Amino acid sequence: LRTKLAGEQYLSHLDLGDRVLLVSDKKFVLLGADGRELLLVKFKHVKSIELFCPLEQNDDGNVAWGVFMTLSSRQSGDTYVEVLRCNDHALATEVLEQLQRGLALVPKSEAT
Repeated sequence: LRTKLAGEQYLSHLDLGDRVLLVSDKKFVLLGADGRELLLVKFKHVKSIELFCPLEQNDDGNVAWGVFMTLSSRQSGDTYVEVLRCNDHALATEVLEQLQRGLALVPKSEAT
């Protein structure tokens, strides 16, 4: 199934429990439980994506994992890091794979 997401090719979505990740061919958006936009990133601003383990141990004894994204801003030239926290390794790996899939579609001429 291929649909459009705000005029872009929809690639996938991922339920993160209290958040939802929507991925298109140009950007991704992270929505909170109330549907509000928590993070919106164009793939052309992503310099790197990597899995980082473990961030911390949860109250239930499970280890939290993070997907670290190094981003750059074209306006200011600054580089910064965003972290998507995931409650388990499998979910963090799926997030990483979905983001890498979208990042692979960015033409090299547009990448930062």
